Amino acid sequence: MFKKLALFAWIFTGVFAINQIPSFGQNTSEAEQQAGTAATTSLSPEVQEKLQHLSSTLGLSSDQQEKIKPILQGELSKLRSVQSNTSMGSEQREKQAEQIHASTQSEIQSMLTPEQQQKLAKMREDSMQK
Repeated sequence: MFKKLALFAWIFTGVFAINQIPSFGQNTSEAEQQAGTAATTSLSPEVQEKLQHLSSTLGLSSDQQEKIKPILQGELSKLRSVQSNTSMGSEQREKQAEQIHASTQSEIQSMLTPEQQQKLAKMREDSMQK
C-alpha cells in the first residue's frame, strides 16, 4: 500500500506532464498565443518548483525551460482532473495518472540532450529506489 501511495505521490507531484504544444509549422491565432503566454507566466508553485529542480539538476537552457513549462503545467492540470474524477475508481485514477506521467516523460525527454537524458534516467532510478 505504501509503495502505491508513494508512486502516486511521486507521479502527482508532477515529475513530468503532457500539454498541448503547437506543432511545428502550425499557425496559432494571436489569442491562442496570448493565452499560452498567460498560462506560462502564472505557473503554479508545484510547476515552478519542478522546473527549478529540473533546471538545476539537468542544466536546462532557457529555451528548454520555456518549452517544458507548458508541459509541466498541462501535466498538473490533467493529474488534478484525474484526481477529482469521482466516477473512476482509485485503481483507474492511478493507472490514468501513470499514463499521463509516461507520456509527459517521453515528451520532455525528446527535448533533452543525450547527457541530460542520462542524468534524468539516473534521477528516476534513484527516486524509485527510495
